[in-house]
Amino acid sequence: MAYRLQQWPERHRTLLGVVFLLVIATVLFGMMRLHPTWVAYDEARSDHARVEKKLDESQWPRDSERMRKLLDSYQVTLNGRKGGEPGLKKSVDDAMKKATAMFEVQIKKEYGVSPEDSGIVNFMEKASQIEYKDQFNRLYTELEGKGVRLDQPVFGMDESTSEPFKYQMRLKLWTVEALANLVLKNNLRFSRESGAGSRNRNNPSMITVLPMRAYVIDKNDKAPYLLEFPVRMEIQGSMANFASFVNALQEEGIFLPMSQMEMRTVLPNLRQPPKANQDDEMVLQNVVVTVVCSAFFRPHGEAVKMEVKQKREMLPRGA
Repeated sequence: MAYRLQQWPERHRTLLGVVFLLVIATVLFGMMRLHPTWVAYDEARSDHARVEKKLDESQWPRDSERMRKLLDSYQVTLNGRKGGEPGLKKSVDDAMKKATAMFEVQIKKEYGVSPEDSGIVNFMEKASQIEYKDQFNRLYTELEGKGVRLDQPVFGMDESTSEPFKYQMRLKLWTVEALANLVLKNNLRFSRESGAGSRNRNNPSMITVLPMRAYVIDKNDKAPYLLEFPVRMEIQGSMANFASFVNALQEEGIFLPMSQMEMRTVLPNLRQPPKANQDDEMVLQNVVVTVVCSAFFRPHGEAVKMEVKQKREMLPRGA
């Protein structure tokens, strides 16, 4: 064969060499370029088959027209109809505004209103330690005059308390003030620490500021969109008065929802046992209730969708 090739004209031998190189180049091109493309195609085909299987197993329609109608229905649910009932989005926004509007009057009163921030940013930036101390002393004096004693080991704060964000300290005190006034307004009283009972006025009242909770939409958010300020209280009184207190937690202009409750009855005086009702049932009118109520604040005063990422856990007694 080698002898015969040598007998070929030089032009033919050159052409054969070029053809041989083209074959090698074609093989290399297929290995380097076409093979990855084929692998990608094979993976895409497998993914498509997997998606098809999921669609077959799901309840979603495969018909595009039915899917479009379903999407339109969801859009109406989300945004509502023109001139009709509001959609879910507006309902959530309204609920957020109601939940966080309780502090607005006080903030506007003390920090003013500007077109840019409605006073919210002004409040967050200018709230000071001096303002907190003055607010605490006024609240302490006011509540002590009503028989409610705030003591740091139980209450969790005093005039010397210092935290990085002063506005949050003020919000905590406003929350306590609102709750304490509702308790007293509905003829309830605070229990006393150490089991001393309500007769020992030297013992601190059972009201505790719990750690603030922050809510974010995404775990990578730099700032929360909603802050919760929970307060735990142990209160005593009649069942009827407690029911009135619960109703008052969400009256007009007030939003202090209850997230936890533990109720127990007060043992009757054995010398004067309770009388039976018309059904010959013994009714214990007075109760002792431990509740956790919260106020809410939007740091930037903007209504955004609420998506709680933080798991709410039951707090142990004394936490």
